Amino acid sequence: GSGRQNVDDIPEYSELHGPEERIVAPSPPPSRITRARAKLLKVTHLEQIYEQRLAVSKAFTDATINALEEELSDRETESQKMEVRCLNDLMLIDSEMKDSAKESNDKLEKLEREGRE
Repeated sequence: GSGRQNVDDIPEYSELHGPEERIVAPSPPPSRITRARAKLLKVTHLEQIYEQRLAVSKAFTDATINALEEELSDRETESQKMEVRCLNDLMLIDSEMKDSAKESNDKLEKLEREGRE
């Protein structure tokens, strides 16, 4: 009933080896244990697959984040360069306007002087 099989129950063994060598052969585990072990192996295997997929997914995510950060950094750099160019252009325009205004004032003064002479 317990599933265990004693060597004494097997006549051929006793006839071949004599009564002094008593070895109990291990009986196979009950089928529910075998099924539980199979399930456990399957779960372990699935866990390994899941962990591998997770690692791949994380690597992909990290690579994507790095690429986006790089893109953002490049855009910020370009934006800053553009800002500097615009400021330089504005300063240049401002300077040219001042020069132009000074030149106009100088010409006006010259004309006024010539008009008085």
